[in-house]
Amino acid sequence: MNRPEVRDAREDEIDQLATVWYEAWRDAHAHLVPVELTRVRTWGSFRSRLEEALPNIRVTGPPGDPSGFCVIKGDELYQLFVTAQARGSGAAVALIEDGEARLCARGVDTAWLACAVGNDRAARFYEKRGWRRVGTMINQAETSDGPFPIEVWRYEKFLASRRSHFDGRRFFNPSGPRLQPLTAVPRMLLERRTRWPSRVDTPARTVPARESGAAAVVTFIGHSTFLIQTGAGNILTDPMYSEHAGPWNLLGPRRVRVPAVPFDALPPIAIVLVSHNHYDHLDRPTLSMLAEKFDPIAITPLGNARLLRSTGLRRVEELDWWDRSGTSPLPIALTPAHHFSARGPFDRNRALWGGFVIETNGRKIYFAGDSAYTPAFGEVRQRFAPIDLALLPIGAYEPRWFMKSVHMNPAEAVQAHRDLEPRMSIGMHFGTFQLTTEGIDEPVRALDEARRSAEITPSEFRTLEFGESIAIPVERPEGLRPFP
Repeated sequence: MNRPEVRDAREDEIDQLATVWYEAWRDAHAHLVPVELTRVRTWGSFRSRLEEALPNIRVTGPPGDPSGFCVIKGDELYQLFVTAQARGSGAAVALIEDGEARLCARGVDTAWLACAVGNDRAARFYEKRGWRRVGTMINQAETSDGPFPIEVWRYEKFLASRRSHFDGRRFFNPSGPRLQPLTAVPRMLLERRTRWPSRVDTPARTVPARESGAAAVVTFIGHSTFLIQTGAGNILTDPMYSEHAGPWNLLGPRRVRVPAVPFDALPPIAIVLVSHNHYDHLDRPTLSMLAEKFDPIAITPLGNARLLRSTGLRRVEELDWWDRSGTSPLPIALTPAHHFSARGPFDRNRALWGGFVIETNGRKIYFAGDSAYTPAFGEVRQRFAPIDLALLPIGAYEPRWFMKSVHMNPAEAVQAHRDLEPRMSIGMHFGTFQLTTEGIDEPVRALDEARRSAEITPSEFRTLEFGESIAIPVERPEGLRPFP
């Protein structure tokens, strides 16, 4: 489904917009507010307010037949209504994103809106879009008889950070190497590829129990999928159990190693972290299985919630960079990455990407997701140090002319390790799907070479065997230890 375009309102559409507002307001609010307010909220009163607000109105729908509108006023997302027929069409999402972008362009750091108490449908929509209810307030509703005091829910959203990586339509990397255009893809596909084996035997592993003295046990399942066992619940990062990293589990690169921990051997999963929407990280069949078996909380960057909910996940929270989760049973924050998003040729960068910092028993684990090298690693250290364990991508990096803007090579991963200053780093994103031209063993070999050149020991930066686990002790030692 294509998202509706948002455009400026026209003066000759005021009557149609007044009808949209009048009918939508009566449907959503008339049964929630005092009858005295309903009496003075007439079609004419809505029309006169729209005439005054015309320069600040943006609409969806063809000229002369608007399906919805959004008005901003000062630092307030003032009004947002769509017709009953436009519900589920994406019009409301397009309008609120456009309104937030306009507020950002005005320099608004924290925007607010008023929602009628009891309008649960609207409240759910706002909360899915990252707005947080901060309390109730008395709002002076505008009527033909003057202000009418009414109690409303007040919602707020911090917008300042988004201006650095969102232009109102698409997300972008604020610094670093520019992404290659889609026209460069055919040239990249013609690059000579080192042949991978069709299969690599991966013995199935059982998941160790978390000892009482461990803040967490981290198990490498494969690619970017880790099981992180904590006292507050078990976490799965970028869960990927499908045979193909592509549409319908039929297209795209084929898996050469099976997941080291079979799906049926997973312990109960409380939280799923999805770093971005690429097929090798957001796998719909796996998420559907997790939703059916465990009903976990899912945490993901902005713009991914609808896709995650389509898999059956009920509790999905979207975060912007540096946001902290409000639904997780343990502290989790979203961090910047230098990457991009797309599920097809027409949705590039419509959703955000990122990494996560997880805190458990005072220990901190950083999961980088997918990323090129970025100065943001240093900022992650500044905000969250000390980091006990960093999970860093080391594969899918050749040819460099194409991949440098989206994936680190092992030498850059070593530099990221130095920027982050964790007690240990673990390499990931290698040896499972042939996404690029380098050989299957090349990332591990190149990591060893880069590590030795930087005088970093294997105890500081290493890879795990597929299915291997390490424990993070509650007491912070000099390093971490393999799980027996």
